Amino acid sequence: LTVAAASAIGTIGQSVGHIAGSVAGLADVSVRQQFGVHVPQSLLDDIRSWPEVDLACGRVEGGAALRGKGSDRKFTAVLRGVEPRSDSQLVPREFAAGRAIRSDGEVMICPNLRKELDADLGDVLEVVRLGGNVELTVVGVFERPKLGAVQRPTAVTQLAQARTLVGQPGQLDEIFIKLRPGVDVEAWVESH
Repeated sequence: LTVAAASAIGTIGQSVGHIAGSVAGLADVSVRQQFGVHVPQSLLDDIRSWPEVDLACGRVEGGAALRGKGSDRKFTAVLRGVEPRSDSQLVPREFAAGRAIRSDGEVMICPNLRKELDADLGDVLEVVRLGGNVELTVVGVFERPKLGAVQRPTAVTQLAQARTLVGQPGQLDEIFIKLRPGVDVEAWVESH
């Protein structure tokens, strides 16, 4: 009975950890400027060189009008730019279909956006913008916890491409940091 209870508690703990990780990520520290001011790429480069840092990645976000290729129906969503390798380690995702992005021109979408745009794997979405639309091919549909009205439909693409599409070259909105094992997070934050 004790082993079964401990096993059940461990499973619950892993589930809660996974849910928290899929919502907030597994990073120890998040760096974000106040009042919508962007974080320079150079800060991320510096953070990556610090000896206590195991992994750091940057993100950018902005609104984007998306539509299915050949469709007149547009939908505004959050367009998030990530560094696929490091982001996947800090923000684990499960997929309802497909896979994570690997290169420019690819996009993964949440189920809400999939429904709004009636999009599926292999479909081409257009980011509607002045100066010409940009095409992105849907390669994945990622699962996410249902958070109701606070959850905005989201499309995720490569960091560099998203920066161009949302007009933030060389800038980030947030940096996620995973510290090396044994580093005291509170003490590290205080000293930096």
